[in-house]
Amino acid sequence: MVTALVTAVSLMMPLTVFAEGTGGTGSFSVPLISASWVSCEPSTECGVDDSGRALSFDTGGSSSKITAKAKYSLQISAQTGTETAGVDMPAGTLEWRIPQYLFKGRSNENVGSSAIDLPQCTTAKDTASWCYTVDAKTSEYVVTNHLPITEARSVDVTVSYIASPNDIVDKDVSKDKSYASNGTSTAHSTVTTSDGTPQEEQ
Repeated sequence: MVTALVTAVSLMMPLTVFAEGTGGTGSFSVPLISASWVSCEPSTECGVDDSGRALSFDTGGSSSKITAKAKYSLQISAQTGTETAGVDMPAGTLEWRIPQYLFKGRSNENVGSSAIDLPQCTTAKDTASWCYTVDAKTSEYVVTNHLPITEARSVDVTVSYIASPNDIVDKDVSKDKSYASNGTSTAHSTVTTSDGTPQEEQ
């Protein structure tokens, strides 16, 4: 039996891979994890900086939505060191955990919603290689192999996260939470005054 645990970091929360296999020695890795902002509506009220992560709101931020799309890539190298022996990973033995929430509220609580581009395991077709369940205790998508794995595999999973600035934006900007005079801010939690107008940096 082989057991591998790999942890990598996304924007805010960790992504964890756990795998058990029989029939040989396997190696499992997460070579690339990337997350970037893809949109913020309405575009007249918000902006994205060069890094693609910092959001800013000019006015009325509470009426708009913030959308982030994170793409998670997993590659499995399943080799035994011999040319004849194969790797046998029965269905459900690979567990890949992805954060269900990306945005945090003022009290560090999970806010917003998300969607994953895989079928639920309870409704997945027999031909689906991957499916997911939700771990309500840890607020994670648990992706698993719906079919047995006997050779190297790779999969890309895209998760879209949506939140309202009303849940995550502080409506009052204090001296230590300044709004940049060029119309952008480096922190999406500190971008408007209580009346919805920008407060320039002093």
